[in-house]
Amino acid sequence: ALPTPCDFPDPRFLIWLIKHLRSIISCHVIFEWFSFPPIVFIGKAFGKPTVLNAVGYEVAYYPEFSYGEPCSLFKRAIISLGLRNADYVIAISKESAKWAGIWGARNITVIYEGINTGKFVYKPNRLQDRHAIVTVAYLGLTNVIRKGLDALLEALKHVIVVLPDVKLIIVGEKMDGYQFLVKKATKLGVINAVDFKGSVNFEELLRIMHSSSVFVMPSLQEGFPTALCEALSCGVPIITTNRPAMDEVFENNVHALFV
Repeated sequence: ALPTPCDFPDPRFLIWLIKHLRSIISCHVIFEWFSFPPIVFIGKAFGKPTVLNAVGYEVAYYPEFSYGEPCSLFKRAIISLGLRNADYVIAISKESAKWAGIWGARNITVIYEGINTGKFVYKPNRLQDRHAIVTVAYLGLTNVIRKGLDALLEALKHVIVVLPDVKLIIVGEKMDGYQFLVKKATKLGVINAVDFKGSVNFEELLRIMHSSSVFVMPSLQEGFPTALCEALSCGVPIITTNRPAMDEVFENNVHALFV
């Protein structure tokens, strides 16, 4: 499996290709974690079979939310060309498989992502903060919108009325969506109730998970809801949406509360 290349036609892709030319020539199979097509074209050029992994955001397209990678005709055509010519496509959910199929993928197999239950452990006697809400997401602007974190801040405004000491803990790298959320929280008057943790190590993440009373992620779409599954593995109740692929992985009022 070669490192993920820059998105075509980014000029950095050529630099990446030159650096890894020897590995490409000597390998037996080329695997790409996302459904980005340049790998397929390289495989064809060097006679190597290619496997693409349909993760979700790079194939899903929801125009009603202005969300999805294939928003331009050019990107749709390129992604479709790559998926049509890949020797094999792995999808991390039926949701991702559906979109990969729409763009022309053949030989699709669904393999759900795994959760390390040896690390994300259930702690029956965890000392939880009864009024702590946690969510985990890297704070890129597109990801913030897709995960519904702006809607979560709107909800927090109403929760504070009932629980004045509530705290929303947001774990994830502070990218261009961070300032968007800060401005939104300030405008709503809830900034003092939000704790932006940024990137944390695994031990700190586990401590935050175990001390929280609920994990909330109101996503518009997920390829596979990994963070939600990790929270559930820790024994933290979860609230999410009835959107794909949450409704594929969880059952309402059994594993999660859907909104």
